[in-house]
Amino acid sequence: MTDTTPVETPTPPAPPDWLTGPIAFMERVADICATPGGRADLRTGTTRNGLAEPWRMLPHLIAYIPRQNRRSETAYLAIAAMCAAQADNPTLKGTTRTGGHDPAQGNLGTTLAHAVRLGVLHQEFAIERLQHLARQNTLDGLLRQLRPLINRLAGEKLPLSWPLLLSDVRRWPTYRTDIARAWMRTFYAPTNPNPESDSQENLT
Repeated sequence: MTDTTPVETPTPPAPPDWLTGPIAFMERVADICATPGGRADLRTGTTRNGLAEPWRMLPHLIAYIPRQNRRSETAYLAIAAMCAAQADNPTLKGTTRTGGHDPAQGNLGTTLAHAVRLGVLHQEFAIERLQHLARQNTLDGLLRQLRPLINRLAGEKLPLSWPLLLSDVRRWPTYRTDIARAWMRTFYAPTNPNPESDSQENLT
């Protein structure tokens, strides 16, 4: 007799408490990108003066950005803009939601390691990019180096944890050495069974 008992799907582990805020913010970004006008407004953050004059972005996001300092606000807006730049056109059929959280996705180092394994990036290029990022003392410098890399990774449909990226970027440059080390560690050890642990927020 064949056993027809349905196989239960394991429940994904709950995200760590420190990631709750970034997940909620990126869910808000995904909701905004589900409309053509909202997606267009967030994409203005990728223009030359978009983050300095984020007038079209702020009405959508200001209530969801913690009140800390201008640098932190810039980090939130920058990641929202990057995510919107990769979001599918909501008017087309078969679009996928961008910005959600998947516990299996690790930090930027994990994504780069995946890109190397797939042949999207050469290992030497990926290491060079990580080194350039690690040398950026300011948030503006980090974002200048990060934008083209994220565009390339997202353009190849590689899995990218936007909440983890937001968590790392908003703590730069105060913890840049620790964050860069975590990216490099997961790049060389991409089989980490708990990828979120290498971007932990208890440094704050």
